[in-house]
Amino acid sequence: RCLTVFDSALQNKLLSVDMTKECVELFASVSEPKRARHVVEVALASHSHNVDLWILFLQLSGDSSDIPKLCRKALGLVACEDRVQLWSFLIDWHLTHQASQVESVFQNALSGSLSSDMDVVREQYIDWACLCGGAKKARQVYSGLISRLPVSVQLFEKCMVVEKCQAIP
Repeated sequence: RCLTVFDSALQNKLLSVDMTKECVELFASVSEPKRARHVVEVALASHSHNVDLWILFLQLSGDSSDIPKLCRKALGLVACEDRVQLWSFLIDWHLTHQASQVESVFQNALSGSLSSDMDVVREQYIDWACLCGGAKKARQVYSGLISRLPVSVQLFEKCMVVEKCQAIP
């Protein structure tokens, strides 16, 4: 019954963002991922600026090679302060599916933004650089990041943690 009610609300374009999330959870709980994805896709037609719906849609898209394209579309529609969630999702996806392009995704994410909202991505970039290229690569990354103002205290602290880790024999 509940699925029928949600279907009816969906067809009549009456689903709010919260109702969409409930509907998706319900479809997912009864092993209907395609229907869940369809619900989010329809809801995005009315709520295209909602980052939570975009993230849900991307998660339901799974391993699709369309994820980068879909993320670019979402980045053009959501508010600037919400973009960090999409960039983080895209970075995580690339780490799993296209590791060779991770650095360019980090650079694209940070190229146009000096906002403190992106500190999470900056810190992820330093962590990734340290993990993949060691302290030398991490230093290159954080030197580039701190050359662009404004710089948060947290970013300096992250740089100090990297250096402290290298000081231990």
